Amino acid sequence: MKKAHLVILAALALVATLALGTAYAADKGGIYIGVKGGYIAVVSKFPSEMAQNFWLAAFAFIACFTLTLVISLATESKKTDEELKGLVYSLTPKIKADHLLKIAAATGAERMGIVCIPAREIVNANPEAFVAKARHPDRFFVFGALDHSRFWTGGKFRTPPLAEQVDLLQALGCDGIK
Repeated sequence: MKKAHLVILAALALVATLALGTAYAADKGGIYIGVKGGYIAVVSKFPSEMAQNFWLAAFAFIACFTLTLVISLATESKKTDEELKGLVYSLTPKIKADHLLKIAAATGAERMGIVCIPAREIVNANPEAFVAKARHPDRFFVFGALDHSRFWTGGKFRTPPLAEQVDLLQALGCDGIK
């Protein structure tokens, strides 16, 4: 049997299991609140609903992880690394000073301003911009970006206060700050 057929059969089995469970719950009048351990027969008693939720979430995670691993190993990659550029970070070319020089030559620009825009996926492009400026200080002007990840994550990440970031970017040679 081909690997693709096995994947399809596994997916159908999951869908069938979900459909049967839904049909059984609908037949019995919905989900029963307060039942700990099973619907057909009590397999295991949990000390509390929170413990039951924890263990069921753990089993679901293990099942999903195992199934993902099996499906990933059972299927072939149909995309080449070239096709995945722009979708996979490690395969996406990073902007380098040489690339910026080629853009400048193609557009006829003698000097370029690099604006480092923060995003949720990457804090900013400050390092690449400073490399370009260090290699060609007469051609590149850098407008550095502040790290706002503390605000985006509700304080989960510790970042220097904005005033300290401004001082650091100025000390590194930023021509401006975005």
